[in-house]
Amino acid sequence: MVKAVKAAQLADQIRDYLAAWTAQDFLGYFFSVTQITLKPDLSVAIVWIDILRPEESKLIMRKLNQRVSVYQHSLQRSLQRRMIPHLEFRLDDREERNQQFDRLLKQ
Repeated sequence: MVKAVKAAQLADQIRDYLAAWTAQDFLGYFFSVTQITLKPDLSVAIVWIDILRPEESKLIMRKLNQRVSVYQHSLQRSLQRRMIPHLEFRLDDREERNQQFDRLLKQ
């Protein structure tokens, strides 16, 4: 139980830092860090990104992946932890899936 609470706290910290850094690095782009999912051993943090303009998805994801080492280094300094999870950026398509389910239920 304590391990789960610490993982949730770490995920929240990572989300807050990444949200602030990406807001500075990506002025003029409309996306947000919606959630962080940590692997059980805390070795990987999946960063879920919601992009408001679908036509910018590939560009934003490419730029995020180019900056992943910068964000990892910044997390190392900010969190002052011995091990920092490896960051993986993924598109958050929950809203799209929810809309599909709604359409299916209405049929």
